[in-house]
Amino acid sequence: MYLPPSEKELEKDYRKLLKEIYGITFSRLITITNTPIGGFKRYLLNQDKFGDYMKMLVNNFNPENLNNIMCRRLLMYTSLMII
Repeated sequence: MYLPPSEKELEKDYRKLLKEIYGITFSRLITITNTPIGGFKRYLLNQDKFGDYMKMLVNNFNPENLNNIMCRRLLMYTSLMII
């Protein structure tokens, strides 16, 4: 539910398709997981899936990703919302 597939698998597929169809090349693909804010949060709340989404994020937390995150303050704020 809502988690992106493996970056390596997606990168391989996107590299091939974008090159073949549009002539686009790139050096690296980075996938992100949506933080439930704004419209995405409203969608989850309206669908009564916000709690499930937050649990899924917690259950799939990977500490190896901490060195690569972009918004450390947002991550801390989101973590506080879970507690």
